[in-house]
Amino acid sequence: EDGTKETITTLAAFYQLCGRDVTGNVDQNVKSVAYGKIKKWFLDLYPEVSKNSRKSEVILSGTEVVNNEKVA
Repeated sequence: EDGTKETITTLAAFYQLCGRDVTGNVDQNVKSVAYGKIKKWFLDLYPEVSKNSRKSEVILSGTEVVNNEKVA
């Protein structure tokens, strides 16, 4: 923070991307960004979510083996 640009919280940035005001209410003056762009922004910010998500998908698909048994 050098005072030359506005800083906002991650939640406030998310609200803005979704076309909401700082309290989370719909703001008719703000256009929301496409879902895919919001998802990319989020996963770039929190890459561990993507890693956990991939592992969950593998487990749920039944292709992961845990303790020598196939997880269904």
